Amino acid sequence: MTAHDETAQQEAAQHRTAQQEAPPEVRHEHSLAEPLHVLDHTTPTHEEHRLLKEIGPLVPVDADGVRAWVATTEETARAVLDVRPPLSKHSDEWAALQRGEVPPDWTLLPMLTAHSMINRDGAEHRRLRGIAATGFTAKRVKAMEPRVTAITRRLLDDLAPGSPVDLKERFCHPLPVIVVFELFGITGRDELDWFSERYAAQVDGRSSETARVTASAQVREALGELVRRRRAEPADDLTSALVEAGGGGRCTDEELVGTLDLLLLAGHETTVHALSNTVHALLTHPVQLAAALAGEHPWSHVAEVGLRWNGPVRGLRARYAAQDLVVAGALVRRGEPILVSLAGANRDGAPFDLSLPQGAGHIGFGVGAHFCLGAALARQELEIALRELFGRFPRLRLAVPEARLRLLGSSVINGLEELPVLLEPGA
Repeated sequence: MTAHDETAQQEAAQHRTAQQEAPPEVRHEHSLAEPLHVLDHTTPTHEEHRLLKEIGPLVPVDADGVRAWVATTEETARAVLDVRPPLSKHSDEWAALQRGEVPPDWTLLPMLTAHSMINRDGAEHRRLRGIAATGFTAKRVKAMEPRVTAITRRLLDDLAPGSPVDLKERFCHPLPVIVVFELFGITGRDELDWFSERYAAQVDGRSSETARVTASAQVREALGELVRRRRAEPADDLTSALVEAGGGGRCTDEELVGTLDLLLLAGHETTVHALSNTVHALLTHPVQLAAALAGEHPWSHVAEVGLRWNGPVRGLRARYAAQDLVVAGALVRRGEPILVSLAGANRDGAPFDLSLPQGAGHIGFGVGAHFCLGAALARQELEIALRELFGRFPRLRLAVPEARLRLLGSSVINGLEELPVLLEPGA
């Protein structure tokens, strides 16, 4: 090799290094000072996200008086959800919140500031996640399969064929409620109804801000009492396991309550609407339903396609810039929040088609180190529910024209208020 060749190679290597170290290019001058869209939870999720995607992959918005960026594409959402520095999940990095500019009754505030792993980074996140993970081992989830199947069949036994029924109220909602709350030792009918009503109030767009804040406070107070009871008298349930795992100063009571609150809310409300959304998709795509009924695709695959095409989470995840950085060509200033709608980012324009390859999967359960702990349980519930429902009622159909179905109108959950169907058993 000549000296000239060696010099040329060194210069090329230096150029590549410089390219790698150069900051990403700012391609547009959007900023939170001038929001380009006002979020409206009464607008259908995918209609709103179609408008946002037309603006760009990262859009400055006004979210009920709070300014934030919204990641609109799966690629951008994945990068944001992965929480690599200088992005953070900790609301201490949210400048507007620290300045007192976020209304105390803002819809998402209780969820984004709760003392739980969903809002923590690094070692703190690993500590809290490790405590919560004790209840979601593969062995424990697998052991629940017979119980989930039994609950599913009992609920279907209570449905009378031949007359209209709200499938969401009678099946899609009670199944995950019973499964998840039973897992945590909450089994009394009155207690189940009490918690379920208050969690529903937190995500229902028809609830007032005051009702949402009150419901959240009541739930946390009740969970605090549950933690105290289980510490005094442990039982064979996940609440007791969490209390034990968090003992010895490994977890504060506030963190235990925050973890319980997160696991209960995420463990049932999301599955309720994942199930009802997927059933709705099948009933409005008869060719795909026929393929599923014919056994061309396993019900586990049907559930995954449903999660990607019309997932249950409209807006919940938030990340904060710990320093200025460029995301998808936009300059995000230190302290600014980025919101991710999992349902909106997942919808890639492809139709609801069970035969299409799913590629690397969807982001409905998050990504990386922050992947949902309850994903395996949710998938198990969805697979069993779909298999048993359509096995029992293969001629199931909507009881009203699709245009008459009403959306929940929530800034948190993407789903229907009700799902009226006609139950018709097989011939």
